Amino acid sequence: VIDDPKVTLEGKDLWEKFHKLGTEMVITKSGRRMFPAFKVRVSGLDKKSKYILLMDIVATDDCRYKFHNSRWMVAGKADPEMPKRMYIHPDSPSTGEQWMQKVVSFHKLKLTNNISDKHGFTILNSMHKYQPRFHLVRANDILKLPYSTFRTYVFKETEFIAVTAYQNEKITQLKIDNNPFAKGFRDTGAGKREKKQAMLAARHGSDSDKISHPLPARMSADSSTVSKTEESELDVVGTSESPRPSLHTSMTPVSTSMNHSIGQDDDVIRRRLHDDSGSESSCSE
Repeated sequence: VIDDPKVTLEGKDLWEKFHKLGTEMVITKSGRRMFPAFKVRVSGLDKKSKYILLMDIVATDDCRYKFHNSRWMVAGKADPEMPKRMYIHPDSPSTGEQWMQKVVSFHKLKLTNNISDKHGFTILNSMHKYQPRFHLVRANDILKLPYSTFRTYVFKETEFIAVTAYQNEKITQLKIDNNPFAKGFRDTGAGKREKKQAMLAARHGSDSDKISHPLPARMSADSSTVSKTEESELDVVGTSESPRPSLHTSMTPVSTSMNHSIGQDDDVIRRRLHDDSGSESSCSE
């Protein structure tokens, strides 16, 4: 089978608006969805072959950050990395024809700072910078993932800093203006007070996990529980080197360790899936 996959980012213009300001994504103990949601379109797949689509979110460097004087700056070395997880799109595996007919959305992926999470959410450290990565695998069974070739795609404009409360009020406003589920947070009545509180939190907030996210719960447009059929995931065990993945497409053979099955191949993952790692960065203040 010969295929030539092409992947384009949906909502690229909106992602770029956030990227120019420094995108922030809220993480909570119960899990919070990303906005903008990560969505792509794929083409060039073999119509009859089956494909598994998945994504992960990896640290971009070895630094911890702080928001000071209206800008992000390095605050020191990164905290120990959280357990690595990969999120398999729940429609996997599907035929190339099925994938190419629709926008592939990862809107159900949730971010958490709960290291003991049992829901398969992506675990991140607050005040650290991350890069989502999209992987495409031609395989008809998830159990074949460890022995399959991964094609990895990275869109630089989707990188973000994980926070427990928005720090930059411009990001807060951009989310309000573009997220349809933020309607209860606009300038009317109680929403006005909440907005003021959010702005104050952004202006004076620290990275402490004690700060609760000021936006109303409905902004996340989800519940804190998910069914196993809705969200499949696999754990990638062990820490990885801080990747600086390139923007072009790469084809990398990978061996992974799935939760509940298949051996502990974390060293192979680090060596192969993170081949595009950059040099270590200086994280001194």
